[in-house]
Amino acid sequence: VFRDLEWCLRRAAELREGQLRDYEQFGETYARAGITVTPPAERGPFLPLGGAASNCEPKGFALPCRAADGVFFNDGGGYELSVSESQETGNGGEGSAGYRIFVFADDDGQPIGEPSTSAVIFEGLLSPEYDVTTWTSTVDGPLPEDLLTDYDLLIWDSGTYRDEDGLLGDDAGRILEYLDTGGDVLITGSSPSILGPVELAPLANLAVVAEDPILTDGFEDGELLALDDTYEIALGEMAEPADTDVVFLSRAPGEEGEGAIIGLAGIDSSNNDQKSLFLFIPFSALAEDVRGRLLSNILAWLVM
Repeated sequence: VFRDLEWCLRRAAELREGQLRDYEQFGETYARAGITVTPPAERGPFLPLGGAASNCEPKGFALPCRAADGVFFNDGGGYELSVSESQETGNGGEGSAGYRIFVFADDDGQPIGEPSTSAVIFEGLLSPEYDVTTWTSTVDGPLPEDLLTDYDLLIWDSGTYRDEDGLLGDDAGRILEYLDTGGDVLITGSSPSILGPVELAPLANLAVVAEDPILTDGFEDGELLALDDTYEIALGEMAEPADTDVVFLSRAPGEEGEGAIIGLAGIDSSNNDQKSLFLFIPFSALAEDVRGRLLSNILAWLVM
């Protein structure tokens, strides 16, 4: 899963720079592998997330990626994803060994329901222990070059906003540059930009999947977690998680798409043990006590 995201971000960067081959050649390459791809005039150059070319399914999570030189998903590369004016808060890292966190409120998209991000909540929970900077896309503008260099964790929070072309913007390029340096990332939102125009389905309840004792500390396997409302949330079929990936939340029994991944974490040993987490809900939708406990677990897992 995580190598697929690196591949897609790199292809998106090439697409912005006009370095990819034309769509016709791209489409023919995938047709030979038995993969159906919708022409860009109808949908844009989107491909499903997950698996090698032989087992890709066009109904999976869609990412705006295109192939160059016949390269397919899982080509062997390591995983490297590539308020008012930005506010710095916290105690300057005292008690947290100087651990610095950048919260990117990516609200530059179309809201799905009530528009919101969780930036204020993240800041409130984290600033007593960590050095936190918050950047809001519609207020502070695009991420400047090298802004993220000195941060240990990036929280990419799109809340209830959806930007189907987000991977083609400059911000995605800045995030890739940051991750190239070994930075960790938590991506959260109803339909994060990395997923493109994925199908949405209503969701009101989550189920805990206790595959990792740190991420699910204080929770029981199968425990149901109610959201504060029913949200339209990304739903799609994802490739089977790798051995190094951990599922910690899923759609609850009885929900549309029950069992589908909501919380996923992974470590890439080939890239300095880089850690990435995905939480496919608005973080603010969780109950207050659940937010604190889960975020505490996530930070413990990141710094273990």
